[in-house]
Amino acid sequence: MSLRETCAWAEVAGLASLSDPSLIERLCKAGPWLGDIVAALIAEQAKIPAGRWAGYRVRALDATSICEPGADRTTWRLHVGYDRID
Repeated sequence: MSLRETCAWAEVAGLASLSDPSLIERLCKAGPWLGDIVAALIAEQAKIPAGRWAGYRVRALDATSICEPGADRTTWRLHVGYDRID
C-alpha cells in the first residue's frame, strides 16, 4: 500500500488518524525502535548462539515497481535498504 492508503486503512480500522507526511516523518524517526524489534525477534528465533553472528549486520530490504499514469509496464523500480548501525 502507499503511505496514503496505509493512513486511510489505519483510520478505517480505528488504529490511528494521521496524514501520509506524518507517517513518513514517524517512520524516518523509527529506525532505532524497529532495529530493536528486529533484533529481539531474531534473538527469539535464533537456534545458533548470538555470538556466532557478531560482526554481521541485519538489513531489511524492500522493492516496488512504479508506473506512470497510463503506462502498460513498469516505469521505474525502487529498491530501498535499511541498515541498523550501532
